[in-house]
Amino acid sequence: MKARLLFVPLMFLLIVFSVSAVRLETAECFDDGRIEITLKADGNTAYTNSIKIIAEGKNVKGSWDNDFLALTSYINKRATFTSLENRLVEERTYQITMPYEEKIDEQTTQEGELTFELDCPGLIFTCEKMGIKLNDCVTSKREKITAHLDIYGLEQSPGLNLDPLKVIDFKLRTQMLYRDINEVVSKTGSLPKGATITKVADNKYLLEANFDSYTTNRIYEMSVNFNDNLKRPCSPVDYPNIILSDKTTCVYTETEEDKLEEKKEKEETKAEESARNTGFSVVEDEPIDDKSRKKSQLKTLMWILLGSLLIGGVLLYYLYEEGYFY
Repeated sequence: MKARLLFVPLMFLLIVFSVSAVRLETAECFDDGRIEITLKADGNTAYTNSIKIIAEGKNVKGSWDNDFLALTSYINKRATFTSLENRLVEERTYQITMPYEEKIDEQTTQEGELTFELDCPGLIFTCEKMGIKLNDCVTSKREKITAHLDIYGLEQSPGLNLDPLKVIDFKLRTQMLYRDINEVVSKTGSLPKGATITKVADNKYLLEANFDSYTTNRIYEMSVNFNDNLKRPCSPVDYPNIILSDKTTCVYTETEEDKLEEKKEKEETKAEESARNTGFSVVEDEPIDDKSRKKSQLKTLMWILLGSLLIGGVLLYYLYEEGYFY
């Protein structure tokens, strides 16, 4: 009888300690490398700060929307974990392990663990990889604009190739009015018409543009920021640790290219003047055939003139002999 009385409490304790405090309700993986896992209370109380999410041996950072799970609480029956972006970035099935502690009573806790597999699509786009830095901005004395930028995240996954002219907004503050790529004429507009951005190295780009050649315009200030043409908007409020915009003061100077072009123009002008002064200009020299033709025409005219003088002299002599001058 005593043995049976002892057996009943032991079975009760075994059942209590064997019941899991939580169970998996939903789990999803997204193309920004983020995961969401929802747990449901299934027994004793479990505090979410003790629950770890481990994917293939690595901790996944994120946050819970509830502090604990308990069957006795109406609002704490579920808790959802949302990881940071750019965590599970491979297209594959991940083995997820979730060790946790459940509270048995005020003095007793025990460890539990959930394990499951999670299919992930692989990283396509995440704002976590985006970034921009405006290193310099120059207007040359020949109205050419150049700027060097560091731009991150434009090619963060296979098949994704974002055009910087489409996903970045540029704003210029200039000395004079100009027409920008949006056909707007102002002193505070976008890039001038015909502007190009070329990739020169990994995450490094060169901006080139020109003001109209008949102006003497210049840029005082340039600012850049990612717009909403990305695969999804990246707000500074949601991503405070990422540089999504930048601004710099621009300089107006004579560049090496200006000096080379000026030197080339001076040499060409000097060559033209030299050719005119020496008479050996290819444009001004007459062809040899034209010279021969002119000499032949001059000789013919001279013979005609001599013939006319001879005939005139004979006629005058005849008239004199006949007495027409008496």
